[in-house]
Amino acid sequence: MNNLFLIAIFLLFSCSNPNENNNQDNFLNKEKLKTVLVEKHLLLAKIKSFQYDDSLSISKMDSLINQLCEDNGTSLSEFQKSWDYYMNNEPKILSSIYDEVIQELKTKEVNQ
Repeated sequence: MNNLFLIAIFLLFSCSNPNENNNQDNFLNKEKLKTVLVEKHLLLAKIKSFQYDDSLSISKMDSLINQLCEDNGTSLSEFQKSWDYYMNNEPKILSSIYDEVIQELKTKEVNQ
């Protein structure tokens, strides 16, 4: 009986791939993530500049961000999974992405 239990446990763990959910191919690439982050920060800045922040519900904000993601060829859930992946597994890459986001936002600000 114990042997059967051990075999079952062995098969359970040998059939799962621990890297399957952390494969970077399952997430937005750096360029796509940067694009969505730039657009998200621009959207949030517009909302704050018109002082809509308090009057917009969380569901309306999610809807706006979801539309932003769809406009950029992704979904809010894919963006969130990618964000979580980079935050938890690749913080240095996320930091470099944000350096590029900040640079692009500065460039857009100068060009306005």
